[in-house]
Amino acid sequence: SGLELADRISSAAATTEEIIRRIDALDGEIQNQAAGVTESAASVEQMASNINSVKRGTENLGTEFAGLLNSAEDGKTKISVVEATIRRIEEQSGSQAGSISRDIREIKAEIDAVVADAAAATSAFASVMDRIGSLGRLESEISQSMQEQAREPAR
Repeated sequence: SGLELADRISSAAATTEEIIRRIDALDGEIQNQAAGVTESAASVEQMASNINSVKRGTENLGTEFAGLLNSAEDGKTKISVVEATIRRIEEQSGSQAGSISRDIREIKAEIDAVVADAAAATSAFASVMDRIGSLGRLESEISQSMQEQAREPAR
């Protein structure tokens, strides 16, 4: 019975040592996974920074295009005033003013085309801005989720 007890104690000690080795191995794997999650979170944060930088650049371009659109519309208004003045002169002076009036109408048509292009570009930039904003929000959610997972104890 003393030998049986010694065998049981020896077997229990060996089992305990094996459990400790497995726990140590699992701890090492958990540490590696935690480091990987932390590294992934840092990468996601860098992507967020890059996305925000692109977003700021796009916002600046959108502002520039809006200014261009306003300038083009202002130019269109001024051309309309000049055109009306030329028509008055045309009525008073005849054929030379008619030639100028045709030139002004051509210029006005070109300005109308520029205004239309600027409006389309402004709309496209607004769409890009919305998509970049959505991407930024998604990245933020992913980053937050990864950080929460990194803080949670392993199961």
